[in-house]
Amino acid sequence: HSVTRMILYLLKKPYSPSMIRDSISARRIRARRRAMGLRLFASLFEHTSSKILHQEVAGLLAAAIKQCKLQRILDIEETTRRQAFKAESERVQQMNEKERETFDQNAEALSKWQTMKETDEFETMWDESGDFGGDAVLHYSRGIEGVGELNTLTMNAFHHLYTVMTSIFYREFLAQDKVRLDSGILGFLDSWSLHFNERDHAFLHDSKIFEVIKVLMSNAYISGTSTDTATDEHV
Repeated sequence: HSVTRMILYLLKKPYSPSMIRDSISARRIRARRRAMGLRLFASLFEHTSSKILHQEVAGLLAAAIKQCKLQRILDIEETTRRQAFKAESERVQQMNEKERETFDQNAEALSKWQTMKETDEFETMWDESGDFGGDAVLHYSRGIEGVGELNTLTMNAFHHLYTVMTSIFYREFLAQDKVRLDSGILGFLDSWSLHFNERDHAFLHDSKIFEVIKVLMSNAYISGTSTDTATDEHV
């Protein structure tokens, strides 16, 4: 259904074959670079044993993964259309009862307003309301849709990296009776601040992230609390 909508969208837009070809080419390049970057991060985790380095790498990963979002640039024409629609929408909403009655009796004005609404619905079908404080949806496949096997390559690289990273953090930071929520743990959690879809379900179970969440909910404490003091005195 989503692919069909995208095809219909492209057919209705004045995009030349060369523009579409260039866009797909750019996505393929982005996909290769993303897969390579994910592999490099995995290699850093797998071939180092420093807890401090692992914390730093997790922080860098959290920052890098936030670039995995839908990349859409509005052209000047579409920007102008959106501004005009917003202004007209505000004008209609602010009409008093008499103005609204006159407006409803004006067939030409009603037809024009209906066309504007239909156009806006069509043009904004790919807009995202945004989660996580207003940011766009974050997923390792965003911005590289439609590149065939490179999607699978990127998915496998992502799944491998996050499985390796979670295993390391569980062993280094969570295998304790009490877990202090320090910058290392918070950086690791930040790297998981992503969206996932149905293709990720098996990976999420295999990665043991649910076990990590269970441990954090049961054993985590914040530095400076009474638990922190008691732990230090015990040590």
